[in-house]
Amino acid sequence: MRRNGRSAASVTAVLFALVLAFGAGPARAADLADFLAETGAAYEHYRQTMFYLRTGNPAVAEFDLQLMRDKWAALEETYAADPPAPFSADPGFAATVSAVARAIDGGIANVATEDAEAARAALAPIRGLLGDLRRRNGLYTLSDCVDEFSASAEALWVYRHAPPDFADPEAVNGLRRAAAVAGFLLGRCRAMAAPAHGAAEEFQALFDGAKASASSLWPAIDAGDTQRVINILREFRSFDQMIYLRYG
Repeated sequence: MRRNGRSAASVTAVLFALVLAFGAGPARAADLADFLAETGAAYEHYRQTMFYLRTGNPAVAEFDLQLMRDKWAALEETYAADPPAPFSADPGFAATVSAVARAIDGGIANVATEDAEAARAALAPIRGLLGDLRRRNGLYTLSDCVDEFSASAEALWVYRHAPPDFADPEAVNGLRRAAAVAGFLLGRCRAMAAPAHGAAEEFQALFDGAKASASSLWPAIDAGDTQRVINILREFRSFDQMIYLRYG
């Protein structure tokens, strides 16, 4: 959702649909593009913050979190009382924006005491708050797609610690279903991101690597090779986390 990144990938189609659905003129469409871009700019710091907290670096996380607070405060001042369509018809818009601000403040308070776990707990609702805000207003962005992909990768990761009994067809089919969902969502997110990121080497490396990893899972399942499945899931998990960090 960054102004020069995610917004180019997903906002154009969203804006066209909104012009048709709401009769929004160019100025209001631009307002929506600005709002999504500014939300994305703040959320980029959120992803970085959560990464640093997860890896035990609260002091580094504090820097990104302060930047997020500054950007979110500016966004709240601009849009809380006058949101662009379709958010202008959402009675819960201002409350959601305020809830995000409170969560940021809670995270900052805990980061200041270097309590990484408490900071993560305070900040955790933000991802869902923003996703629900877009969803209930009929928007689906790259960030939402990556959230769905990450959830599917999380469901697949369960098999890393609890691989199926390959003598049980139903258990194996559960793994196959999880792998199929993750692979499908990976492709959908790649298609959404490609207009803005398709030529970037980092983008190609991450999505090509994730696709290759997901594809290699099928012959490992067919062979009933538990250790190979576990190793592939470890690799796929790394790609999932990097895709979220860069494009979520």
